[in-house]
Amino acid sequence: MTGLFGIIYIMAFTQSNYIRYISHFIELIYVSFINLIVRNTQKKGKYESRKI
Repeated sequence: MTGLFGIIYIMAFTQSNYIRYISHFIELIYVSFINLIVRNTQKKGKYESRKI
């Protein structure tokens, strides 16, 4: 209970930094996801060109 209260207090105290961290984390996930899609499409394109 005390630990949970401490976490909530820290979150409230550093809310701006916390939001910035979350947005940065989401941005990283988004970029890596796009990179995966691009790699997959490039691989598909290579396989299709080989088949042809």
